[in-house]
Amino acid sequence: MRLRIFVHRFFSEYVDNEGDGYDLIGRAAVWQMGQIAWNTALEGRSEVPPPRIEKMNVGQEIQEIVAADINKMIRLKYEKYPNMRISIEKTEAVMLHGLPKLKITLGAVCRPVEIPDYSLTSDEDKLKQTNVSISPDKMKKETKYTPEQLLARRKELGLSQVKLGEISGVSAKKISAWEHGQSEPDETAIRKLFEIKPEDAK
Repeated sequence: MRLRIFVHRFFSEYVDNEGDGYDLIGRAAVWQMGQIAWNTALEGRSEVPPPRIEKMNVGQEIQEIVAADINKMIRLKYEKYPNMRISIEKTEAVMLHGLPKLKITLGAVCRPVEIPDYSLTSDEDKLKQTNVSISPDKMKKETKYTPEQLLARRKELGLSQVKLGEISGVSAKKISAWEHGQSEPDETAIRKLFEIKPEDAK
């Protein structure tokens, strides 16, 4: 199944490759996003309907980020596999012979649909699809930072966990731990995180 291939580019944003094990939770989330994108594309849509995001059990802060990435996946589906019309009923992250594997349950064959004309997408809409931000000023007022907020900040800067770790002076493993709720950054780390400017990421 092509799903595993075309969502792989999103693994660095959601999957902890630095910690122990294979992060089945992160992999399951990306594969679920891919399933939603795949089935949405089969309907001829260019954007994921909000109710499908709400069913994913992710925090409010990260819903817009997840939606933006799913919309990118939808476009990839049209570009890479426009003629594949079998829907995906279910995805699961399982361990097989000690390695993480994607288990897919296929659904029905869907009728052909007209592919959206992305050349008609306005510059403003493109910006909304690729850049989702949470105001640093708003977040600085918070006394508690959720994993979703920390992930949102990294996505806003357009950085991988490795790159953010290099800029902020911590390991990628620690960044991953923050985003998975396994530990919390101290005040110094938070200050560094919000002192980073987009131009620093280039």
